[in-house]
Amino acid sequence: MSISSTGRNVALYGRATQSNLIDNPWSGYSDAHNAIDGNRDSHFHHGSCSSTNTQTNPWWRVDLLKEYIITSVVITNRGDCCSERLDGAEIHIGSSLLENGNRNPLAGVISSIPAGRFQTFTLTENNVGRYVNVLLPGEKRLLTLCEVEVYGYRKEYENAALRGVATQSSLNGHGFAINAIDGNRDGRWERGSCSHTARVSGGTQTFDCNGMIGRHVTVVIPGRAEYLSLCEVEVSGFPLE
Repeated sequence: MSISSTGRNVALYGRATQSNLIDNPWSGYSDAHNAIDGNRDSHFHHGSCSSTNTQTNPWWRVDLLKEYIITSVVITNRGDCCSERLDGAEIHIGSSLLENGNRNPLAGVISSIPAGRFQTFTLTENNVGRYVNVLLPGEKRLLTLCEVEVYGYRKEYENAALRGVATQSSLNGHGFAINAIDGNRDGRWERGSCSHTARVSGGTQTFDCNGMIGRHVTVVIPGRAEYLSLCEVEVSGFPLE
């Protein structure tokens, strides 16, 4: 599985707003934040959907608070009626608030989502942005969203090894396995920041893993009796949760 097909729902930690609030007896049910409450309940009167009033070009936006590499957006349509109202809605992703974020690059268009169902928009390119907008172009349109999920990763990599636990096949002297994930690249053995099964070596090399997913990273010398010394192992990636 590649990095472009996974992620976590970062919308849950964001802030939502919309062009206006529907003016009817159920207005308390239609707040913009209802669409990022983690609840896909598609019955509007159960109180988990957002809705604007009828207007020209209504829109909804979630502020993710930080920039993310966004891999997919999942939108749940209203189920108790009026599913066609969402037809033609546009998904925009970016970091600009020009025209309330509706001028950010177009990432997808909703042709039709059946009542009460959800649709996943998998993004083939790395869409980086802080804001995700749903814009419904046209006059006399009403925008209702029962859930918007935004899956992605922080734009900046982190050294995940710093939060890990290290072990090794054997121990020589004070060359503890944890020394190789202490955040210190010092390659001098006598300074106590290298792991060791015997031999000390030098140099730094970077390996591109192309978005591989996993919990364990193992360094092994295969096929021969040998000694392994590592002065630092850094694992750059995005957390899944």
